[in-house]
Amino acid sequence: MVWTRRASHRWTATSYWEATGCASSARSSGEPRFPRTGRSLIESLVVAPREVHDLVFRCARVAGCDPGTADRVARNVMVAEARWGGAVAVAVGVFEAEDPAGSAPVRAPDVLAEAECDARTTGWARAEFEAPVPLAFLVSTIAEMAGRGVVVDDLPIDATAGLPVSGLGLRTGVADRPSSVEAHRGGLSVDRVAFNRLEAMAGRFLVSEAILDGIEP
Repeated sequence: MVWTRRASHRWTATSYWEATGCASSARSSGEPRFPRTGRSLIESLVVAPREVHDLVFRCARVAGCDPGTADRVARNVMVAEARWGGAVAVAVGVFEAEDPAGSAPVRAPDVLAEAECDARTTGWARAEFEAPVPLAFLVSTIAEMAGRGVVVDDLPIDATAGLPVSGLGLRTGVADRPSSVEAHRGGLSVDRVAFNRLEAMAGRFLVSEAILDGIEP
């Protein structure tokens, strides 16, 4: 079981498939839902951050993303998993939806990049996404942007990987970047079911013979 918040804004126990069924939700309501999983409510599996990055990268490539975009998606999901947990489940929901490569979550960092340019010129700007985007697909991009002197003005204190945002205000300034040293040292505790689904999708990514030939037996 995982917990999702219904229209009434109350938390309700549902099946994992219901929580991550972004494709069916998008068709029925016109707006995707993203799971807000809690670490204590799922069967967990400890993995290295690079494993999350590798699987998400391969899933994004299977979905039709170019290598640069796939790496950006993978970095965002990996950092979100390290910071909040639940990001792997969010990624599964996006990748299983229709046309993930052209979806708002995958395209959102490009919208942020445009707004960042405007903020540098005027001191403030707002990025408006074509549909609500879970923070799991933005968090690394936001941290990298902060390192360049542009920060998010209205990021919720109680943010989660699955929190959908329709837009973000940006301003010039300095923000602290949370350390992920502990996650790298002890590994990430991820949703086992979501991780297994990610592995199954990533398995469709074809590896070139040149790479395989370079792997020692």
